[in-house]
Amino acid sequence: MLFNVSMMAFAASMANLLWNAGWLGKASWSSLSVTLSATTAAFFLGQTVPVAAIIKLTQSTSMRRAWMSIVQLSFPYYVVSAGITSMLTLVSHRFGWQAAMVVFP
Repeated sequence: MLFNVSMMAFAASMANLLWNAGWLGKASWSSLSVTLSATTAAFFLGQTVPVAAIIKLTQSTSMRRAWMSIVQLSFPYYVVSAGITSMLTLVSHRFGWQAAMVVFP
């Protein structure tokens, strides 16, 4: 449990550092959607790569194979959670956070 909590904190801090990076917001090609996509990718990698490394150390498998197995299992959940988050944000901005809590309990 301690490992899982620490990996969540690590991934969240990686995503936060990228989100608040000054160079990313000042780039001419950057937009909010690019920044959000890069931050999401950093969060995903921050959670899956260390777990794949631990699996590699404990089992006799390659890191790439372990990571691909994790990606196949968890990527759909990231996509669904991103969709739910965007819906909650839309409802919250339009009608207030109370409405978002009523619509999505």
